Amino acid sequence: MSADVLNYALTLEHLEATFYEEGLKNYTQADFIKAGFKDPFYANIKEVASDEKEHVSFLTSALKGMF
Repeated sequence: MSADVLNYALTLEHLEATFYEEGLKNYTQADFIKAGFKDPFYANIKEVASDEKEHVSFLTSALKGMF
């Protein structure tokens, strides 16, 4: 896989990680429940946010390993 493809993927993962991070920073579990989302929706969003951070870390490591 080329560095260009990994950089593109890393950019997308940064966007996704930021999206979830900002959402979780601005809204609480109570906000989600008030909006009609049932448990464990908030916990699932937190897990996805964590996954996105892991993707950023993995791709960053992969790129560093190429050089």
